Amino acid sequence: MTNSQSSPYSPAVNFFRAWGKDEKGRWVYVGLNHAETQELLQLQGAELRGDDLVIVAPFGKRDSRDETDRYLELHDKHEAVRLQLCMREVDARQGLAEKPH
Repeated sequence: MTNSQSSPYSPAVNFFRAWGKDEKGRWVYVGLNHAETQELLQLQGAELRGDDLVIVAPFGKRDSRDETDRYLELHDKHEAVRLQLCMREVDARQGLAEKPH
């Protein structure tokens, strides 16, 4: 899959500013380490193939309450950081000074 065909959710496009690289150059969800990223991808029924995000299983089916709770924990941790990065990007585009959000 080329970048022009990639999902906006993939690191190749990174439209939603969801991805960064860890110290080893591996794609990770911002706010999560590599192990947490791999766990969240598994819970989402997805995997990374190079720079592309590939759906490998139906999303939303979890076998237990514990899996659902863990999914929400990882998702919320990631989203908190992702949204902060998005706010900083908007501020920078508008020429606003750095400020804590």
